[in-house]
Amino acid sequence: ALGFLFLVGLLDGFALPLYSRLLAEKEQLGRALGKAFFWDYGGALVASLSFPFIFYPYLGILKTSFLCGLANTFAALAIFFLVYQRKIILSQKTSFWLKAGVVIALLLNLIGFIKVSKIEPILQNNLYGRKEILFHQQSPYQEITFIKEQNGAIRLYLNGSLQFESGLWDASYHESLVHPAFAINPEAKNVLVLGGGDGLALREVLKYPQVKSVTLVDIDKKMVEAASQLDFMKAINQRSFEDKKVKVVFQDGLKFVGKTPEKYDIVIIDFPDATDDSLARLYSQEFYFWLGDILTKKGIAAIQSAGFLMPPQRVILKTLEATNLSTLSYHNPNKDLLTGLYSFGFTLASRQPISKDDFLEQKITVPTRVLRSENLADIFTNY
Repeated sequence: ALGFLFLVGLLDGFALPLYSRLLAEKEQLGRALGKAFFWDYGGALVASLSFPFIFYPYLGILKTSFLCGLANTFAALAIFFLVYQRKIILSQKTSFWLKAGVVIALLLNLIGFIKVSKIEPILQNNLYGRKEILFHQQSPYQEITFIKEQNGAIRLYLNGSLQFESGLWDASYHESLVHPAFAINPEAKNVLVLGGGDGLALREVLKYPQVKSVTLVDIDKKMVEAASQLDFMKAINQRSFEDKKVKVVFQDGLKFVGKTPEKYDIVIIDFPDATDDSLARLYSQEFYFWLGDILTKKGIAAIQSAGFLMPPQRVILKTLEATNLSTLSYHNPNKDLLTGLYSFGFTLASRQPISKDDFLEQKITVPTRVLRSENLADIFTNY
């Protein structure tokens, strides 16, 4: 894949010198270069804005790829037929194969663009190991795919990245994310969930009868709709979105935390890992400053922190400490018995000092599958 990208970039690098050369035949080189750079940067601006706001949300990545292929093929046709045929004398055989190559590329991209609905399932089957695809949808923000494993487990992929698997993974992850915060703040009544559009963290929060209000903030309406309408997801999240205590807000988490006047007893942060700039904002010092502002005096935040004490979690801990919040890292129960994808890291953050000793006598008062009162204190560590 990297080799292919390098080849595309290398060939694309010829475009600007070629365009400049063509313009220089009709006017001075300085003016030709000025025009070439103007249209190059102008085209880059249009493309960089139209891709995330128009093409990707409404066409998806595959259809957009074929559309870009069509645009480039038409450009090649224009240059070949309008320019080079007048300037370069080619043999009949070479001319035939050049024309044939451009026409074949045009047809392939055109067929791909029209038949993308039939091509996409084939590619998805190859990507997900030929498992049963229960649901697939392109939202303005991500590609949402639910698949069913051979053992019956349901998996969620966002942009091809695995997010959760029903069963042991679900229980180990979401119980660890939610219940330690409630163990140390058992009287919490007003709860905020950031991310978590699958409704699984929400399911755990709603186990506590003392909770009076839960606000879930997720930027992707399509994700929440899928989790609240698909029968297999309603069975997994126990219809958590139908609870009258729940209020769903479709907004960027950073903007919500920066503007909300509310104070929360517990904040559950279930964002994806910071794999790009837009997600990295949700792990920034600015975000954590605002997080501290919306916590009540005894409030506590539980933050999904990738792998336990791996570099991403250590960065989160250092960033939180820079905002003068007290932190405590922890992992899921029996992490040494679970390998690979089951080694989760979490971080508690509070305006008041917190330590492992605070959990020695605490109890989990609701039904759980993996995290229990007897192993609660064992999941915490000092770093």
